Amino acid sequence: MTGVTTKPRKRARWTVTAIAICASLISAGTVEARPYTVVSCDSAGLFGHSSAAWAPFANAGSTYATCPSGGGSFAGISDRLTGATYGGFSFSGHAFNAPPGTSITGIRWAGRLARDNCSWGAYIRALPSDAAVIGLPHNQFCTTSGWDTRGWPMPYSVPSGTTRLEQLAVCGARECSPGAAAHTHNVEVTIEDPAPPSISLSGPLASGRWVSGANSHP
Repeated sequence: MTGVTTKPRKRARWTVTAIAICASLISAGTVEARPYTVVSCDSAGLFGHSSAAWAPFANAGSTYATCPSGGGSFAGISDRLTGATYGGFSFSGHAFNAPPGTSITGIRWAGRLARDNCSWGAYIRALPSDAAVIGLPHNQFCTTSGWDTRGWPMPYSVPSGTTRLEQLAVCGARECSPGAAAHTHNVEVTIEDPAPPSISLSGPLASGRWVSGANSHP
């Protein structure tokens, strides 16, 4: 028979082999869930220093992001209540929400937290547990007015089942004289995704049809 070459058949054989390998991986259960890390601000230098994973929310004060921080005292992912007297539970904050179906297992952080008196909170908390993870909650650690680890990121654990982290500068009394501030420079949040990645196969080869390189479309 003339006009017949082996190249299309060889190409098809390689593709069928690849499909067989993928199918064997799926059936063997080797595709497993894996943790991954979301980096922000100075930690996200390779990705444009984005702070988008931390959404601002506040009812008072100043909430902003200046990234890269350059190590500045008032830069980074920032929340400030200064220059005025604030009513009870006035706050400025940023929040990180885990994607649906996942949970947060840890945070690596560096920055600066400061307050003028113990009525203020300047800290990062985990939800839904409401546990303080980093810093100075209001009416706690009253002999400490600041927390400064700029340039020295450190790992912190979070309670099991954490789905949200909040950075807060918050008035924890009926009235608070100024002020308090929270500034995150480096932050890496580790996410655990219990759902393994999926592999789907489609097209004529997946349905058992023999396809040559010159005719590979259904």
